[in-house]
Amino acid sequence: VGGATNTRYHGYIMGLATFLAAFAFYVIYTNKEINNRPHFTSYHGKLGVAVLLGYFGLGLFGYFALSPDWGFLRTNQTLRFIHKISGRIFT
Repeated sequence: VGGATNTRYHGYIMGLATFLAAFAFYVIYTNKEINNRPHFTSYHGKLGVAVLLGYFGLGLFGYFALSPDWGFLRTNQTLRFIHKISGRIFT
């Protein structure tokens, strides 16, 4: 839809979703530690780490570079497009 207000809401919701995913990661990691099981041995586990890191990277980039209020690259349509496509790929 676009617009500054919708962009802010997108950031808030994705930030919350990333935080919840990081919490889920923490729970899984600690349960494996408690049960003395190996970490990241399957493609599922490795892909999960890659996606979580990708979301953190996209979130930081979106916050600092694409914020409608202070983002120093907020008018760069190419980077906005890359941000959008990267989010879809990680999802």
